[in-house]
Order: sequence, then structure tokens, then C-alpha cells
Amino acid sequence: MVAGCRTASGDFETDRHGDQAWQFFSSFASCVPRNLAAGGPGLGSMWGRSGWLPMLAEAGFADVTVHEAEVGSLVFACTA
Repeated sequence: MVAGCRTASGDFETDRHGDQAWQFFSSFASCVPRNLAAGGPGLGSMWGRSGWLPMLAEAGFADVTVHEAEVGSLVFACTA
């Protein structure tokens, strides 16, 4: 299971609920520093469906089902 933001990979023009700017800020202020502190490349979490699906496929997940959860959220159910 992976939880992510329902965004158009940073496309604020499609922000129907007005929360993408806040989610982007939260990702930048929290996810990026934590990732860097753990020795990672400094990735945030605002990838959206178009960003997550290729990464999950590259990681070896052959079957990914996407569920829309609360406003602005996606849940990816993955199996190898």
C-alpha cells in the first residue's frame, strides 16, 4: 500500500479543491528534509498518479490498483 496526493504532478491549474499549494508546501517543508536527513536524494511526495505509476512499475509491482480516498488523496494497492 502506498498513499499519495491526487495531483497532476504539480499542475495547480487542475486544483479543484484548492489544497494543492498547501500539499506542495507540506511536501517541501517535511518530506524533502526528512529524505535528505536519511541520506536520500531529497524527494518530496507530490508526484500524483502520473508520477507514482511509473515508479511503482520500475520497483517491480506488476499489478497496481488506484483508489481515490479522501479529498486530495490516492491509495495504491500493489502486488509484485
